[in-house]
Amino acid sequence: MPPENNNVESDVAWFNLVEEEPLDDDVDLESYELALPDVAFEDSLDAIQADALAPQELLGFNDITRKQVHELRAVWTALSEEQRSTVAEVVLTMAQEFPYGDFGRFFQVLLEDPSESVRLHAANGAGLSEIATLIKPLIELAENDPSVHVREASLRALANQVVGLDLGVVQDSQDRSRLMKLKSWAQNSAWPVELRAAALESYSHNVSDDEVGSIIESFVDSDDEVLKLGAMRAMIEYGPGHFTRFLELQLRSTDTDTREAAALAMGQSTDEAVVPMLTMTAREDKEPTVREAAYMALGNVGSRAALNALVQLRANASDDEVDVIDASIQYATELQELENLEEMGMFDIEPETGDDI
Repeated sequence: MPPENNNVESDVAWFNLVEEEPLDDDVDLESYELALPDVAFEDSLDAIQADALAPQELLGFNDITRKQVHELRAVWTALSEEQRSTVAEVVLTMAQEFPYGDFGRFFQVLLEDPSESVRLHAANGAGLSEIATLIKPLIELAENDPSVHVREASLRALANQVVGLDLGVVQDSQDRSRLMKLKSWAQNSAWPVELRAAALESYSHNVSDDEVGSIIESFVDSDDEVLKLGAMRAMIEYGPGHFTRFLELQLRSTDTDTREAAALAMGQSTDEAVVPMLTMTAREDKEPTVREAAYMALGNVGSRAALNALVQLRANASDDEVDVIDASIQYATELQELENLEEMGMFDIEPETGDDI
């Protein structure tokens, strides 16, 4: 099991960083911005050295500069392990709950921490950032950290960077070669299966690499349940391809995570054959997380049959599930509207005649 930190409550959502004023009816919502309290970096440095800690005092660690990284590192090493663990957990929760900035450089400092608990929080926090300077330290942790939990979290944290690789945003040749290691690690049979699965899940964001499909297929054909689960999670990004029958079988698994991953992966399919199985799962599965995954999957499929299924499911859904179904119905409806416009030729582009206007 991953290390636990009991220095703060597991649910740190008890603090309220942002106080929103009631909006007038004439406020332009498109230009409205939610403002965070203005906390200076220096104030946050002082706060982590104090005995009492108010989470909002740590907002100064948002979007820090390279110079401030060095200042933070000098203060950080002087803190006790208990202080470092508490601060790491609070800032991670803050970054998850209030994603109005980027704490990537703050977590970059914490990736060097001698405490496994701190490094684990830092790796999870780094996964919320797109800062390219995180690639090197995350790759080093993924390959060499003594904790398999930190290694796994570091591999998953690289997903955002792989998106950048796929889009051409990552230009540095060394960073590109580092990210390509994920592909080789996924195929390395000497690696622990949970790390191979995490490597594939992150690398599957590089949908321009045609070889990802063959790696997913090799995971599907294995006898290891962890690799199969990793394959399904990779399909969510890469697409399920010709694995519909395999995913249907996984929806009958006794493992909740497997059924949830299978449902979400099926939602990326363009095969109408997935609709009846997803509908049955949404109606009959005993686990709320699996049912919600099936609702979202039907919304992603977005066909007329999927939309009709969602409307019928809503009639008998619990109050807790109505919001998820409504969001899925809205998404499916938008997909249908786009499809109708395409059928009407609204997106057709007339060929250029070459005549000057």
